[in-house]
Amino acid sequence: MTQTTDFQLRGRQFLQAMYASLQALRLYPLENLAVQNSIDELHDVVRRWVDAEGQIEMRLVGDFFFLNEIRIRLTVTTSATFGAVLQALKAHGIGSIAIRREIQRSEWPPFLSQLLRPGEGDDPFAAFLERMHGHIQHIDVRPAKAMELSESEVNLRKAAAKRTYVQSVKVARDLFSDLRASRPANVRKVKRGVQELVDQVLGNEPWILGTITLRRYEEIAFTHAVNVCILSLAIGKKLVLQKRQLYELGLAGLLHDVGQLQLAPEVLAKEGKLTPEEWTKVQQHPTEGFLNLFEMHGFGELPMEQLLVAYEHHRRMDGSGYPGGQRRERPAVYARIVAVAEWYDASTLARGDRKVSGPPDRVLQAMRTDPSWGLDPVIVRVLSSVLGVYPVGTLTLLNTGELAVVLSRNPKDRFPDRPVVGLVAGPSGEPLAPPLVVDLAEEVFAGTEGTEERVARTIAATVDPHANRVDVGAYFL
Repeated sequence: MTQTTDFQLRGRQFLQAMYASLQALRLYPLENLAVQNSIDELHDVVRRWVDAEGQIEMRLVGDFFFLNEIRIRLTVTTSATFGAVLQALKAHGIGSIAIRREIQRSEWPPFLSQLLRPGEGDDPFAAFLERMHGHIQHIDVRPAKAMELSESEVNLRKAAAKRTYVQSVKVARDLFSDLRASRPANVRKVKRGVQELVDQVLGNEPWILGTITLRRYEEIAFTHAVNVCILSLAIGKKLVLQKRQLYELGLAGLLHDVGQLQLAPEVLAKEGKLTPEEWTKVQQHPTEGFLNLFEMHGFGELPMEQLLVAYEHHRRMDGSGYPGGQRRERPAVYARIVAVAEWYDASTLARGDRKVSGPPDRVLQAMRTDPSWGLDPVIVRVLSSVLGVYPVGTLTLLNTGELAVVLSRNPKDRFPDRPVVGLVAGPSGEPLAPPLVVDLAEEVFAGTEGTEERVARTIAATVDPHANRVDVGAYFL
């Protein structure tokens, strides 16, 4: 076993043992046997590591764990485990934990109990540190470092995301046009386009996610392909896929619907319910896509993952869905990821063949709560953690009567229902241009003139942008 593989195994064991101890303490009193056993296991895992290495240092970098400078890869089965530990640390503003060789078992119960408490006050890290004082001697915590960007840096990042998105839509348009006309595709341009999207998701995620609101209905086939690629990459990043794996996943997301090239454009753009004949043709497109990719030249031999995504992205977790077959097998992991991204993007477009269509938060909630959709619930939870309670592009009505577009999830993860928004209309409906950017986790404003009242802005409801004549995509230009 290589050193890196050994660290990966130890890191997952440590995080899983920590998660198990937190869960046990959340459910049972300290003296419960399950709690005691879980703490024993955590301490044993830590002792074996510190005996070999001297100490454990766990750092948070964004949504990633680094243990002794090795990034711990997230898998589909461990996403809930890692996510729970991540949220517990972020709630207290903790950016790193160092566990020294002298660690005693008796230090774990008070430390874990403090992690289970909600963050307190304006400086939750300082409050956590004060509660640790005198009780925990061999676990050192350090605060998370906030990343503040200047207005010019924000504008540069937005411009880079928009430029990449527009170019990616053009790549998809050219690719699909070439394939429809049986012309050789510009494979180099497609590969470069996917690699640029991977780079944007890895280094510029909030802004590239915002670009999925820029879709134009007359180009829906192309923008849908790019949106599914972006959303799939964001899920893959959360699952800590390696960059090469992200490229393969992104290519699969971009190509997942090539089978729809056989469909008439009016069927693809239809907003109402499909006729039985149209629906039958739609159900054939995964098979057509598989065959098209199998015969495509220029990509080398496409990995089986891309072929399976094209074939299986409408297959449910129980093996049902389409295309049908005698063997009801679960779709492959990449196909499950793309299926979740595809359902979210298509449903927020208000297509008539979807069970739920409408505001992003409503679609995401339905994806989480309705098992009949047949989506992988773990992947849906990962997408929810990426997008937040109110996904980017949601038009909201605030308790103040103002309208606001969600610009990004809140960087302070303990406020999932308080995103960063842009105020687009005042309480009387007067438009605000440019929009005022507000962090709902922090911002309060004065009440009636001449009073001392201070009112916090909160989201009261989500509303239909079309009914309110708001182009949400315009706020990401």
